[in-house]
Parts: sequence; structure tokens; C-alpha cells
Amino acid sequence: MSAMSLPVIDVSDLHRAATQRAIDEACREWGFFQIVGHGIADRTLDALRRQMRAFFALPTPSKHAIMRTAENPWGFYDRELTKHTRDWKQVYDFGPADGGAIVPQLPRELPRFGSAIARFYAECDALAFELVEVIAGNLGTPPGALDSCFRPEHTSFLRLNYYPPCPLPARPADPSTAGAGHLGVNPHTDAGALTLAELCAAGVGSVLVPFPQAVDDHQTRNAEYLVERGAALLETAITLPIILPPSVLGFYLLIALAPQSPLMTPLHPFGVRTLAFTFEGLVIGSMIYSLPFAVQPLRNAFEAMGARPMEVAATLRARPIDAFFTVALPLARRGFLTAAILVFAHTIGEFGVVLMIGGAIPGKTEVVSVRIYQLVESLQYGEAHRLAAGVVAFSFAVLLAMLLLDRSAGRALR
Repeated sequence: MSAMSLPVIDVSDLHRAATQRAIDEACREWGFFQIVGHGIADRTLDALRRQMRAFFALPTPSKHAIMRTAENPWGFYDRELTKHTRDWKQVYDFGPADGGAIVPQLPRELPRFGSAIARFYAECDALAFELVEVIAGNLGTPPGALDSCFRPEHTSFLRLNYYPPCPLPARPADPSTAGAGHLGVNPHTDAGALTLAELCAAGVGSVLVPFPQAVDDHQTRNAEYLVERGAALLETAITLPIILPPSVLGFYLLIALAPQSPLMTPLHPFGVRTLAFTFEGLVIGSMIYSLPFAVQPLRNAFEAMGARPMEVAATLRARPIDAFFTVALPLARRGFLTAAILVFAHTIGEFGVVLMIGGAIPGKTEVVSVRIYQLVESLQYGEAHRLAAGVVAFSFAVLLAMLLLDRSAGRALR
């Protein structure tokens, strides 16, 4: 297989070891490949192309009559965004009915359109399932291990793309800059396990099989480099309070909350000149000091969740923000409980930071840890012991309750 030519694989016999090896190599080195011998009849392809051209040639009102909606994703659409950028294209999406609001919308002007697209959808569905089985076998999964993921129900759909003439096409040399013109579809990754792309330019009987992650990896490596470095810098800054002496962190927080600080200047018109030596300042200092102990368990919880739940949500056309609140957050709830336990345990006895920011003003910023220190300093060991023992008992009770809640949440997840 040449390193400079797109792999072309004959899949007329997917049981042949040579065919399976060729698919495995193409998946690992390219992420997409062209197939021939797929068994989709020429008459099926020809019928689809005729109906597709006729559909996109219809007047705009006829196409808008079957516009897809938030309730029904099947139909026509011409205002699609890819990564918040408008694509210069028109699409028609077709998929199975769900027995409710989701049902294919067909143009009344083309009576043969529905049968042509349904036949092509069925053949692509069977072909995709066979290819997924081969790919899964190449990854070492037992035969039939993924059947339940794709049968009897799945989220597959068929899309017809039309790229009309554009008055301002993007410049091939640099299509990414603002004002460079339009792209038919902007760089993206497809949702789902597999994409079958039948290209008219590829000729009759050829199908391109791209895998979502490989489509634009070559375009995002520099961005990934910057994101990784930026994430490392942010993680370092968040973790810094763990190794900084509390007095050092408290000193810089005291300066940041002082009246002359640039952070406080915007609050002066509201009558807030400083947060130093105030209860509010103590809360801010405690939050910053304990931030690393909250971030790490939350990060571990989201990493343990893996990418699959969000990918599944994407295939169901959930917006990223909706998927985050309805999928990611519930799955990471144990991380939030652990974060609460660690933050509480770390904050309850904090001394250096709160002393630097609050100054131990009686009745205002004097906290338990500072009060115990003052009692010991004045040799009032009995009162210091009673106060310290009360803090130990209270902390133990709260931590025990949180640990029991964490275990209960763990059993609910299982």
C-alpha cells in the first residue's frame, strides 16, 4: 500500500484474511479508505443520484416544506453550522421512524424519491454493519460482541449533501482565515462508529469509508499542541497552593484584596474598597487555598467516565452543553462528593492563609483554628482542648456522612 495513495480495498469477500488485514492497516495508517466490490447495485446508486439531483433542483419553497425541526431530525436543511461556522451547503437527512414525531419527510413532487433513498439506506446499513464487525474483530473483540450496540436499534442516518455554486469560495491556500470565503463544509469529526460516503466524483461502484477521528487530525495537531500546553499551565497554577507555604499564599491574597489592588478598583463605585480583614475575604482565600483538592477528584471522575458516553450523546444529536449537564455531570457525581469531602477536611483546620487575610478580629474574622492557637498561646489548655475536641467530633461526623453518601452513590451507579 503506497504511503501517498488512498487505500482501495475489494470487500466482496470480507471473510478473507487478506481483506481483513488491508482494512486493519488502512484504519491504523489512514483512518479512511475506498472500497469496491461492496455489492450495492449500480441501479440502486443510479436511482439515488437521479432522485438526489431532482430533489436539490426543486424550488426553495418545496424543499422548505419538508424542513427538519428540533422534534423531527429527518428532512431538508440549509442553515447548518460546523463548529459555529456556516457551511455553504444544503442537506437532506433520512432515517427510520420512531413511531412518534420522528418520521421521514418526503417531497410530494418526487413520488419515487422515498423508495430510492430507502433502498440505498438499507443496503448501506447492511454494508456498514459488516464493516464494523471486521473492524471490531481486528481490534480483538470476540465475534458478535458489538451486535447489541447496533442491533436491533441504532442511530444511523443517511445524508444527501449538495454544494451549490458559491460567489465567494474559500482560497485553497488558506481557507481558515476570516474573510477568506466559504467552505462547503468546515473541518469536523463525524459522530458515530462509521461513515460511508458515496461520492459522485469517485465513479460508479466506489464508496469512501472515513473514520470520524481521522478526518481532520492533520488540521488540528498544532491546535492540540497549544491546548495541551495551555492545559498544563492552567493545571500547574491550580495545583500551586498545595506546595506554596500558606503564609506566602495569604500574603499575595492580602495584596490582591487590598484597596489599591486592580482587582478591587472595579468594586469601589459600589462601596466595596477592600475585602482584606473581612469574612468575605476569608471565604475567597479558603476557596483558592482548597481549589486543588476539589479539581483533582473532579478531573479523575470525568476521565474515568471515558469518551463513549459523550460520543453516544452526540450520535443522538445532543448539543455539547446538554450532554454535559444530562450525561457527564450525573456520571461524575462521585467525584463531586469526593471533592466536597477533601475540601471540607482541608479547610476546617486552615490557619496560615486565614490569619494573613483576616487578622483574627474577634467576632468578625476569628475562626476556630486561630482561636485554638490564641488559647494555647495564653496557656488556656483546658478550653483549647474542649474546642479542639469539638472540632474533631464535628469533622468526623461530617466526613462519615459524606463517605456513606459516596458509597451509596457508587452502589447506585453499579
